Amino acid sequence: MPLSKKVCLDKIYFAKVQASFIVISTILLAFFIRLELAPILVDKLPLAFFIINAVIVAHLIGLVAGFSALFTGAILSYYFFVPPYSSWGLPDFYHTAYFCTKFLLGSLVILIVVWAKDQTIEMWNHH
Repeated sequence: MPLSKKVCLDKIYFAKVQASFIVISTILLAFFIRLELAPILVDKLPLAFFIINAVIVAHLIGLVAGFSALFTGAILSYYFFVPPYSSWGLPDFYHTAYFCTKFLLGSLVILIVVWAKDQTIEMWNHH
């Protein structure tokens, strides 16, 4: 393999490692913020911090990273902040509907943010 091709592949690998590190770090940051506010919020807003995190990650890194942050945040949120706490048991209908609605709204917001970013970049490239 030529040296230039190997250097290019190393840069791509390093960029993916950086993106993964950013995604994991921001998910942990959102989790610990929500964990610290758990006594105040109790079962309110279980996904709020994870949706905000996923939107920021999607804007900075891209669509796949944003959805992976949202999905991972949803799993953490479901386990730790939706009753029954610290279990995979199904919550009551209200919490299930609320959680699913917020997850779908978060997905829609991520799609809109990435679309708006792509449109802005395309607009600037044409002028």
